[in-house]
Amino acid sequence: MKILYAFLLLIWLVIAGCTGSIYGIPASEWEHKDPIERQAIIERFKRQEKIYAQTRAQAEKTRAQVLAFDKDEAEKFARQCNPPKDSPFDSNKCKIISRRR
Repeated sequence: MKILYAFLLLIWLVIAGCTGSIYGIPASEWEHKDPIERQAIIERFKRQEKIYAQTRAQAEKTRAQVLAFDKDEAEKFARQCNPPKDSPFDSNKCKIISRRR
């Protein structure tokens, strides 16, 4: 059954990819637009692409910060629960594990 769904999804993607669009507008509509409308569509499309790029960059930056924070927290916890042999060890601190998601 999964193979059938995958096959149908593939067919749908191919068909959707075959439809012509110019700057997000179907080609049939694009042909009927006058040059002023076309220019407005192009500018709107470029603004939207810029917003998408900024959003992707911000998401990647945030993802990197979260990963760095999680790594630091894991290292801190590991140091706390696996101290050097000559330092005092408090096992109560290691039993507290919380998940923040």
